[in-house]
Amino acid sequence: MNLTAHNPSGVALAPSYDAFLALAAGIPWDQGRKAQGREPDPEALLAACQQLAGQPVDCVSVDMPLATTPITSRRAADTAIASRFGPKGCSVHSPSAERPGAIADQLRERFAELGVPLHITTPHRQGPALIECYPPVALLALLNRDYRVPYKVSRSAHYWKAEQPPHRWSQ
Repeated sequence: MNLTAHNPSGVALAPSYDAFLALAAGIPWDQGRKAQGREPDPEALLAACQQLAGQPVDCVSVDMPLATTPITSRRAADTAIASRFGPKGCSVHSPSAERPGAIADQLRERFAELGVPLHITTPHRQGPALIECYPPVALLALLNRDYRVPYKVSRSAHYWKAEQPPHRWSQ
């Protein structure tokens, strides 16, 4: 999180939900601890975001297929991303009823209950928004790269085989 006196901005990053919640509570992330996956708690995450930013959340971006109806197969958006960004190493997995499955529906519903509804084609939003993102494509633009950016901490040993962990993490 990068906060200045006049322009609060930035992003707080953590390798897991637990690490993010701990960061908001003022507990530093132990880089030697392996991140554990678990189901997200939208209420706790929104509270942590507000704690870190000092203001309510405007937008929640989720790296998971989201829709207002159950996802059962590949969507037009998945095909469009694969067509445009596949040659840059950023194709997408085809979603199905099992993946992401019920977790996507539950996550969307819970955020909506908390006042952060899913926005899919709304040109002008009113209030907080839940959106779907695909980090590999976003990183291409943010870092002005031509090919997929290796970004997963858990895969750093694969990306940079010759480097020791502290140096891999800084890549």
